[in-house]
Amino acid sequence: MQNGKWLVVVPPLGGLQPAPDWLTSRPDQDFRIVRGRKAYAFTSQITAPQPHGFSGGPLVEVVAPSGTSCGTFDTKGYAAAVGGDGSVIANTDDCTRRVWPGLLGVR
Repeated sequence: MQNGKWLVVVPPLGGLQPAPDWLTSRPDQDFRIVRGRKAYAFTSQITAPQPHGFSGGPLVEVVAPSGTSCGTFDTKGYAAAVGGDGSVIANTDDCTRRVWPGLLGVR
């Protein structure tokens, strides 16, 4: 990603390739690999400083490896992050955290 736009991908043992349409259609969004490497979880980037190092918007979109959207999860929080174990963490405006342990983990 450069300047909020996905430009290229690097496949295993390969060279640079243009980013697929399903990735370029999600500018300004970060993603994590979830569901045991069977899906991606996208969160919006927020450029303003966030409490406790959080980044992302309150929506988490789950996307299949084909690029098909599987749905959106609204954390109703100020900023959301997805942990390596698939936990979704949202920091709300009143400085409380909502945690969904393992929500996007291996199933």
